[in-house]
Amino acid sequence: MTLSINNGMEVVLKNAGLKIVSYVPFGIAGIKIMMRHVPLDDDVLTEYIVTEAPYPIGDELGDHWMHASVVKWEGKRGGKQLMPDYEDLALLHRAVFGRRRFAYQVFAPIAVHVNIHPMALHLWGRSDGVNMLPDFGIGGSI
Repeated sequence: MTLSINNGMEVVLKNAGLKIVSYVPFGIAGIKIMMRHVPLDDDVLTEYIVTEAPYPIGDELGDHWMHASVVKWEGKRGGKQLMPDYEDLALLHRAVFGRRRFAYQVFAPIAVHVNIHPMALHLWGRSDGVNMLPDFGIGGSI
């Protein structure tokens, strides 16, 4: 399967002052992207993990969903984790999903919360970009 990542991802990251250091396969259909700030900054390493899978799982006819997460490290990976901020999450959305696809940050109940890093932020969205929520702005705001 080919990931449905925004075609302009590398340009978005470069314009944000990030240099891609490596792409590493991750999971069944995903990649881990390691980035550093330009000029090369050994003090902060930013890691994106981007995956895509049909849902329900294993249903090739199901809707394809993408997951993207961002985590930051002080120094090299394995050093102290830093909490990504709103700008990091907005950049993740722009880089991976582009400007036209919807993506969501989910606050799940603790019993079903999944996180491979304690200070990672995540986005989920359909590969085709379809909005899965009602238009909360219709007629103003709820």
